[in-house]
Amino acid sequence: MSAFGLMDMRFGKFKTDETEAAMPTYETPVSLGPSATANMTVTTATAEDYGDNVLQVKISEFVSAAIPAELNDCPKEALALVVGATYNAEKKEISYAGEDSAPFGGLSYIRTIKRKGSSATIYEAHFYTKVQGALGNENAQTKGSSITFQHATINFTAYPPLMPGGAWHDVAEFDTLAGAQAYINEKFTPTPGG
Repeated sequence: MSAFGLMDMRFGKFKTDETEAAMPTYETPVSLGPSATANMTVTTATAEDYGDNVLQVKISEFVSAAIPAELNDCPKEALALVVGATYNAEKKEISYAGEDSAPFGGLSYIRTIKRKGSSATIYEAHFYTKVQGALGNENAQTKGSSITFQHATINFTAYPPLMPGGAWHDVAEFDTLAGAQAYINEKFTPTPGG
């Protein structure tokens, strides 16, 4: 499998809080703008128990995942929502304060992939149930003899849901982009009883 594309990154703030008996629901998701990269690194807690000089039990449990995302141009209103900042639409101004608190929400994006021996494009939809975003580093560089583009960065952290057995990350493959987008729409707005 070879991945070669990334698109349609969205964030939806929790509408209802999660509990040990129920997964969260989400507000209408916002587009985070054209996506450049999203790289997931998983952290697990592991333990090994030896007896009679051999490994008897090994446990490995998901703790969190870091997902730094680079965006070509994240709308300021969407960025403010993700990191808990204040956005003034009239002034087109985002204001950051020390007491800003990033909300929990769902994160989605679509990867395009190819498989050996096939010319078909596969659309791989990713949905993270519970994430929190933080501002990444920002770079500015003068124009010289060559041009280097700068991206907006949001550092997402994915967490396990409170509900035992609840998925923290869902991935599904589709033959069409529309199919992948419909899947993500359903994740953000589950059908009754679904």
